[in-house]
Amino acid sequence: MFNKIKEIVLKRLIVFFLLTILFISCSSVKETGKYKITNEANFFWKVKHNKATVFLFGSIHVAKNDMYPLSNKVTDAFESSDALVVELDINNVNPMLMLQKAMYQDEKTLESELTKETYQKLEALLLLHKVPKMAYYKMKPWMAMMTVLMLEMNQSGFDKSLGIDNFFLDKAKEKKQILELETADEQLDLFDKELASLQNEFIDYSLMDQSLWLQQIDTLVHFWKTGNTKGMEKFVLEPIAEHPEFAKIVDKLYTQRNIKMANKIETYLNTDKTYFVVVGAAHLIGDEGIIELLRKVKK
Repeated sequence: MFNKIKEIVLKRLIVFFLLTILFISCSSVKETGKYKITNEANFFWKVKHNKATVFLFGSIHVAKNDMYPLSNKVTDAFESSDALVVELDINNVNPMLMLQKAMYQDEKTLESELTKETYQKLEALLLLHKVPKMAYYKMKPWMAMMTVLMLEMNQSGFDKSLGIDNFFLDKAKEKKQILELETADEQLDLFDKELASLQNEFIDYSLMDQSLWLQQIDTLVHFWKTGNTKGMEKFVLEPIAEHPEFAKIVDKLYTQRNIKMANKIETYLNTDKTYFVVVGAAHLIGDEGIIELLRKVKK
């Protein structure tokens, strides 16, 4: 039985998982460090340094049609940019790499790596969505859980193809240079290695109430639409950060990735070009988010 504190933290880990699978309205400027950072619109910032400009737009990785059209400020900034930068260009992911990372290559199976009760619950949902056993038999638990999450969200009108990242990737085809902040290998390793230690617990709690997933996404979308960065920060980050037992996974999934992405964005700020960066919403907020990391860079 989960105690209340652990229940809250695991709820937030589900949100974290969805964000890693996924705003003040008026303009404001904070110019205390090396870069001039302007909050242009909901979840949208402009960073200036000498001749370089980097636009940063927070993404929700799954979306509905009612999240469009986007603000003219955002789309105009994209059109004026020399390159699109995304966490990962999903159009360039090697399917063989995905199979290698997401499926067991040895004698292990999904069933062998989960408790009997957890496996039965997960299998019931996979079968409910008509996923054949041949498809999930060798899946690693994180991949099976991601499959169920995406199928449930698709059934409720959310669509990965409508995600903000995909919207701009489609617009950039044959039109702009596309750059990546991470590689597929790096992202898949995070799921494969970091979630493994929590897989039974994580899946057990996730399966307790499937409606929770959609509530979490609806809440995130509400914060995104209304520009409530503080609300999203409190909802996603604070409960996790307060519990040391999750410090390692949060450090790997969030803090270290933010540092690496901020460092790469700094290389763009040392050019004379304009870049439009689309990155998961959670990576931009908080004291250890990309925006604050860039603000802390001294002149």
